[in-house]
Amino acid sequence: MISNGTLYLNIYLLDDPLSAVDSHVGKDLFNNVIGPEGLLRKKTRFLVTHGVHWLPKADVVIVMEDGVISEMGTYDELLYRKGAFAEFLKTVLLHEAETDDSEDPEGCKIAKMKDDLWEQVENAMSDGYVSSDVMMFDGLSRRQSMRKQSKRDLESSFSDRSTISTRSRFDTSVTKEKLQTKQEDSDKRFGQLTTVEQSQEGAIKFDVIWTYVKEIGIIYSFLIFIFICGYYGGNMGGNFWLTFWTEDEYLQNMTLVDTPEYYDGNIYYLLIYTLLGVIQGACLLLFGLVAFFRMATAGGQLHAKMLRCILRSPMSFFDTTPVGRMMNRFSFDIDVLDDRMPRIFRLWSFMFFGLLSIVIVISVNTPTFMIALVPIGILYVLILKFYLPTARQLKRIESVTRSPVFNHFSETIAGASVIRAFRCGDRFIEECARRVNKNCSFFYAANTSAR
Repeated sequence: MISNGTLYLNIYLLDDPLSAVDSHVGKDLFNNVIGPEGLLRKKTRFLVTHGVHWLPKADVVIVMEDGVISEMGTYDELLYRKGAFAEFLKTVLLHEAETDDSEDPEGCKIAKMKDDLWEQVENAMSDGYVSSDVMMFDGLSRRQSMRKQSKRDLESSFSDRSTISTRSRFDTSVTKEKLQTKQEDSDKRFGQLTTVEQSQEGAIKFDVIWTYVKEIGIIYSFLIFIFICGYYGGNMGGNFWLTFWTEDEYLQNMTLVDTPEYYDGNIYYLLIYTLLGVIQGACLLLFGLVAFFRMATAGGQLHAKMLRCILRSPMSFFDTTPVGRMMNRFSFDIDVLDDRMPRIFRLWSFMFFGLLSIVIVISVNTPTFMIALVPIGILYVLILKFYLPTARQLKRIESVTRSPVFNHFSETIAGASVIRAFRCGDRFIEECARRVNKNCSFFYAANTSAR
């Protein structure tokens, strides 16, 4: 609102302004500016905060879950509902119990406020409920008795958590070794902003293959299969047709060489053989055109979808995902789709259908070959079971170890001035070489196994 040239704001949107200041500064900001007794008491304030100890002083509390408002009401109303808000408060207060050991007087006051919140939550989650106005004036003896009761409840209902803590910070004796191990794992995960990139294990999931087939196009995939079958079908037909041609008893009679029937017979076999060759060439051409054009289109569509997801990701994704990992996805992985996948698919198609056609031709001409085909097939399957998991995992590890190379290189370029200022160039060069060597070792092993 503007009056007499002066701008008056009636609505204030505050995005967690208390998180970047000390406890005593945050307390003064809330009491003197934001809170119900502050300078903005007559204004509408929307405060986003991680400080749950300020919630009892809010007029309305709005709980967001997955971008949707799940609960809304006063602090006492939400506690009384015993829903997601009450469970959230209980979880937060449990995790913050070990961080309230500050000797600062203001920190002690905030710790006491959290103690009062804990008692309110315990009362709300029990059969009875006491409002925040009453709980703020409870005596020390009442608080101590409730903490003893909360200890017994926690030991029975939260024994599987990473730690068991109460606001009075007493030790528990429930499966100490197990809880200590879980606590260490939880601390490692809690203290890490980014996680180590994990490689998949086992065979490639059918959903991955089906997603790629859908990007190519189900109809086009069917046509690719028809064309490759037509090519090798024409190849087998040509072999069989040559057999029929050479075994024709009429054409084997050399006394009929100069007769029109002999000439017409050769022309007949030659035309059919030529037609089979034309069919082979047409199917091979259409196979190459449809397969490679559609695979290039599929790579472009997958790249566009990945870019769309990246651009629509929240900022938390970029805080927890290294730049090198995203560069690896957009560079090498897309290169695999655009360059290696068509070549591998072409090689696999020719090898598989060529082997299948050879087996069919030999089996038709020499049926006894099928007897030897059974043990050979079993041996082949056993070799595949040993080779494929190893080669597949080597390629996955090689891809995972490539991301740190991109990440370290991009960070080095971005911080080149700082690195020069501290004269740490040699250390960064050694680190880059170490990461490259690690990636090259798996790259070499993967390519060696493929040979």
